Amino acid sequence: MEFDWARETARRIGTVAHRLLSQLAEEGIEHWNAQRIASERKRVSRELAALGLTGSEVGAAVEQVLSAIAATISDSRGRWLFDRGHAEAYSEYALTGLRDDKFVHLVLDRTFVDPEGVRWIVDFKLSRHEGADAESIFEP
Repeated sequence: MEFDWARETARRIGTVAHRLLSQLAEEGIEHWNAQRIASERKRVSRELAALGLTGSEVGAAVEQVLSAIAATISDSRGRWLFDRGHAEAYSEYALTGLRDDKFVHLVLDRTFVDPEGVRWIVDFKLSRHEGADAESIFEP
């Protein structure tokens, strides 16, 4: 059984991680290393506290956010997602459209066109994949 507080904590962690990933995309992944990630610790802690996390929750949440960023920059797939060679690359890309005569708003975590002309739409998740065959979920 998943508790509402756990789901809310995960949402807040995701919000802050998405902000950092967007900044990473804007600045270029080549400017991010372990030292840079460590320098974001206080900011991440402040942002999580501002979103309502308290006490020991903050420390564990900071580690989750920073670990996600570290995993991204150290992984070949993560580096590929933020490659500056992709055309039409955007992070936290807001779109509005009509569905059933009503406006619908959504945000794409990351989108780009790769060198082969394929449009990618990426939805970042911070949860760990614990099922079999994690390799099959990503085929660039």
